[in-house]
Amino acid sequence: MSFQFDDLFNKDNIFAEKVFLKNFGSTKCDSIDINGYENPTHIYDLTTELNNNLSQYDTIIDSGSIEHTKNPYKTLENYSKLCKINGRIIINTPLNNLSGHGFFQISIDFFLSFFSKENGYTDLECYVVNWSELSRFYPIYIYKIDLEDIRKGLVMRSAKPLHVFFKAKKTSEVKINMTGQESYKSIYENQASLNSNIVDKYNKEYLKSTIIILNFLKLSFLFFKSFINTQYRIGDITTNEKSHIKKIKIKDLIRTKD
Repeated sequence: MSFQFDDLFNKDNIFAEKVFLKNFGSTKCDSIDINGYENPTHIYDLTTELNNNLSQYDTIIDSGSIEHTKNPYKTLENYSKLCKINGRIIINTPLNNLSGHGFFQISIDFFLSFFSKENGYTDLECYVVNWSELSRFYPIYIYKIDLEDIRKGLVMRSAKPLHVFFKAKKTSEVKINMTGQESYKSIYENQASLNSNIVDKYNKEYLKSTIIILNFLKLSFLFFKSFINTQYRIGDITTNEKSHIKKIKIKDLIRTKD
């Protein structure tokens, strides 16, 4: 794949259709918008129920729309309906530090919880990129996120605006059921397992005192941790814990995907 970045700034390629048809081997490229201002293929509100006139596609790409919709969850549901089995959904949206750009800045955990195996999705990939004015058009680095870190409650901060790129493969057609954050599910499951083990080992009276001691120790640890302000930095990203985030050069990523 030989991508011509100059095509993005060609006055004849104001919109994405020609870029995809020329650079990615697409045979058809339709667009959807809420009004006809930018001459889309379909005019449709993606936060409402889909009509039967819309086709299914091999690839659904949202490059900055979902944060402007009034209902991101419903928008994702409709993306899922528009995507064929074995097709991909790719989303690029603000992660943080862009208040005022849209209605929402969306957490990675939101996509992780929606695109779960139970909802018919696999092969998840997540990247974060610096979206400041100086970096967004010709970014040099991108950060690959380990989704297991997110499941365990990793918190990311930055002084610069960040965008998240999330990709998922649809493997089956099932009714979407998003019950809560993946990170909190993990916490609940671990706590339930811990409680079960304690009950098996100790009687109820001793359990009460044990829980009080554990809670006291937990609070003491959190206070001490906040006091020493332990943080871990990887390029533009600061995290609350050690992570498996990888800083990758864009050109190396493109070469690998080839």
